[in-house]
Amino acid sequence: MSKKRAVAGAVLLDLAVSPLFAWDVFTAWIRRDLGVDDALLAGVFSVGLLTFMVGVLVGGRVADSVSPRRLALVTAGGTVVGLLGSAAATSVAAMIVAFGVVLGGSTGLRHRRRCCRHRAVTTRPLRSASW
Repeated sequence: MSKKRAVAGAVLLDLAVSPLFAWDVFTAWIRRDLGVDDALLAGVFSVGLLTFMVGVLVGGRVADSVSPRRLALVTAGGTVVGLLGSAAATSVAAMIVAFGVVLGGSTGLRHRRRCCRHRAVTTRPLRSASW
């Protein structure tokens, strides 16, 4: 694989995780457009973090049973659907489904795969150091 292709893939995969954590950038506009207070918007982000966590926990088994390319396409599709649904949302309930459930879950799945791929998470016990 060429270096340009690898860098482009890494950037695209990082963008799949980033929208969840850029939530605070958009809250002022979302609050104004939907006419809701910060407490309701905090609920949307909380659902997003919860489904992100579930995606990370489930992602290990999914990553073992699905090819990396297919998983990348599914999670990228989930990210796109979640972002488009969030942009079109006219209520907090729609934001919970689009941003919280769809975007949060797809970014959690992708994040788990990235951690396993780069050996940030290991399932093998660490050897104790002998001094």
